[in-house]
Amino acid sequence: MNDVANWRDGWLILTTLLAALIIDSMVLPQFLGSFRPDVLAVIVIYWSLMAPQRVGVGVAWVAGLLVDVSSSGLIGLHAMVLSMQAYITLMLYQQIRMLPRFQQTLFVLILMVLGKLLAMAVLGMTGRLPTIEFWFSLPASVVFWPLIYALVQRWRKRALLPS
Repeated sequence: MNDVANWRDGWLILTTLLAALIIDSMVLPQFLGSFRPDVLAVIVIYWSLMAPQRVGVGVAWVAGLLVDVSSSGLIGLHAMVLSMQAYITLMLYQQIRMLPRFQQTLFVLILMVLGKLLAMAVLGMTGRLPTIEFWFSLPASVVFWPLIYALVQRWRKRALLPS
């Protein structure tokens, strides 16, 4: 990749992460709030899979910390969950990239379930055991994966084309 492509890819990574942070912090009506997909987790998984040399555990940790601070939640919870998801993705990215999209979606499902279980364990230790609504965002996040994958891939191809 040449310097211009590196620069464009870096901006695309930053833009998608910031957009995901904004989307995740948007206020939704009460009945929709529980079904909000975890856009940031999906974006972190995508970039850990597609650009593992640029987005990894450190980026996931910082992004998660920003979510924790902006949501006034338990500091470090999202940072830990996103870091775990990025770490597993980085460990398996070569195998996962070879899989068909459906199997990649199953991998994302497993990562999202592991993230929810880790968050539930930490919240349980603090005496804040979540309700059943805690799990409602899981299907939305998994359904969101193919859309994010296709959309960001298209943006990457467009960004890599010479001007």
